[in-house]
Amino acid sequence: MQQPTPIRNDVYWLGTPNPDLRVFDVVMRTPFGTSYNSYLIKDAKVAVIDIVKTGRWQQYEQSLRSLVDPSKIDYIVLQHTEPDHSGCLPEMLACAPNATVVGSRSAITLAEQICNCKFRSMAVKDGDEIDLGSRRLRFISAPFLHWPDTIFTYSPSDKILFTCDFLGAHFWNGNLGLSRSADHDASFRYYYDAIMSPFKPYVLQALDKIKSLEIDMVAPSHGPVLDHDIDEFVRRYYDWSKVAAERGTRSRKKVVVAECSAYGNTRLLGDALLDGLRSAGEFDIERFDLQSADPAAVVSALEAADGFLVGSPTFNRDAVSVVWGLLGIVPAVSFRGMPAAAYGSYGWSGEAVGNIEKRLEMLNFKVIQGGPRAMLVPSKEDLEKARQFGVTFAAVVGGGK
Repeated sequence: MQQPTPIRNDVYWLGTPNPDLRVFDVVMRTPFGTSYNSYLIKDAKVAVIDIVKTGRWQQYEQSLRSLVDPSKIDYIVLQHTEPDHSGCLPEMLACAPNATVVGSRSAITLAEQICNCKFRSMAVKDGDEIDLGSRRLRFISAPFLHWPDTIFTYSPSDKILFTCDFLGAHFWNGNLGLSRSADHDASFRYYYDAIMSPFKPYVLQALDKIKSLEIDMVAPSHGPVLDHDIDEFVRRYYDWSKVAAERGTRSRKKVVVAECSAYGNTRLLGDALLDGLRSAGEFDIERFDLQSADPAAVVSALEAADGFLVGSPTFNRDAVSVVWGLLGIVPAVSFRGMPAAAYGSYGWSGEAVGNIEKRLEMLNFKVIQGGPRAMLVPSKEDLEKARQFGVTFAAVVGGGK
C-alpha cells in the first residue's frame, strides 16, 4: 500500500501510483508510468478531491481508511468524470453513504451514468464555495480541460490549487514532490500536447481565471505535485497555447498545404492551385511533403492557419496512407469552420479527393467541394481549373486583393 502523504496541515495525498504502466487510455505512451492522485482534507468536515479508476479500489481504500472512517466523509469533489478519476465512485459511495458528490452540473449527470443510480449531489458553478470549518473550498469552472465538465478547486487558506488533469503529467519516479528533470519536462510537454493542446482557447481562459490567485502548490490528478517553479509551468502552458489567440489576427492569412505526390502529378496540381491563391491575395503558405514531414508538425502549423489544403493521388481507390496518418491525428474539436479542400491526380478511378473531403467534413472543417482532379499528367485545362480553384479558395479564406 502506498502510504498517504501530508502536503499541508490536514491535507493529504491519497494517490495510487502505477509505475509500470506503459500505455495510458490506448493513445498515450507512458515510459515513466503514472499516478492516479486523490486528495483528502480533514477539517470540521472532510472532503475528498477526485478518486481513482476501477481496479485500484482495494489499494485506495486501505489508504483512505488509514486516515478517516469513510462514513465520516462529507464531500466527494469530482473535478471531472473521466473514469481514471471517478471509476471507483460506486465503491466510494457504498462506504461513504453520507457524502455529497460535488461537481459541475454536467459532471453530476455523467457521474450518475457511472453509478447508474441517483445520489446526494451538489452542482457548483464558477465562484461557488463550500465551508469545511477552518477553510473554504472555491470552485473554478474550467470547461474542456479536457472534458466539458471540468472544474478546479482552490483552497485560499492553504494556497493550493487542485487542477485535475491541468498542469499534470504521466510521470512517477517515487517522489510526490516535484523533482525537476529532463524526463519530467518531456512528460509534462507530451501530456500537454496529447491532452490539452486541442483546447488551447480554454487553456488561455483558465490561465486568466487563476492568474490573480495566491498559489504555493498545484495538485494535479496525475504526476508530481508542483511545489516550486509554478510560474514557469504556467508560463509554458501560456506560451504553448497563445497561438489560439493569434489565429485570425495577423495582417496576412496563412494556408497550410499537406500533400503526397508519387510521380509529381499531384504536386503540379498543387502548384497551379497555389498560383491562383497567390494571384488573388497575399498569403503565408506553409507546404509539407507528407512522405517526409512529421504529421505532428503539420498539426502544429494548422493551429496558426486560416486554411488547409490536402493533396493525394488515388491508390487502390483511396488516398494514400500518409494522408490518413495525418488526418487521423487532426483533432476534430480544434478547427471547426476553417476552410479546407482536397486535390489530386489519379490513374483510373480517382476517389482520393472525394474521400478526403468527407474526412475533412467529419473533422468539422468548412470544405470547399470539387477540389482539382486530373488523370495522370495534368493538362493545360486541368492546371487552369486548379488555378481558378485557388482563386475561389482565396476568396473563402479572405486576404484577397
